[in-house]
Amino acid sequence: MVMNVSIPQDFPDPREFTGFLFWQKANNWEKYVNSQLESHNITQSEIFQLISISILLNQQEEVTQVDIANFTGVAPMSVSKILKKLEKKEFITRQIGTDSRSKSLNITENGWDVLIKSAKILFEANNNFFPKKHSEEFFSYLQQLK
Repeated sequence: MVMNVSIPQDFPDPREFTGFLFWQKANNWEKYVNSQLESHNITQSEIFQLISISILLNQQEEVTQVDIANFTGVAPMSVSKILKKLEKKEFITRQIGTDSRSKSLNITENGWDVLIKSAKILFEANNNFFPKKHSEEFFSYLQQLK
């Protein structure tokens, strides 16, 4: 049954919101990157987590899910779901860490191979998707957002 609801005239149109446009463009970017990474069996979310693990492993002896959440700004529950997918694909291992409540993350040989190949694709996708003109200003602006 369809409800007949009268929308007020001053009801906001999301197409006039910066956030709505940003959300649309972020979805377009994600679809584009995922299509570029498809041949390596990895998604944008997964490659960013894998890259983050590699960066943190280069800086500290042990990397945990909490470290990844803090580094990426992604909710711990979302990080956990992505890490489970990476583990299932055998790109990472998760073992009990120095704190028995946490898991220590490591990248497998297969994971390093995918990481290196996919990072190159990600770099090219970034350069192809985003316009060169004003790119430094745009990047700087995004860094300033909360």
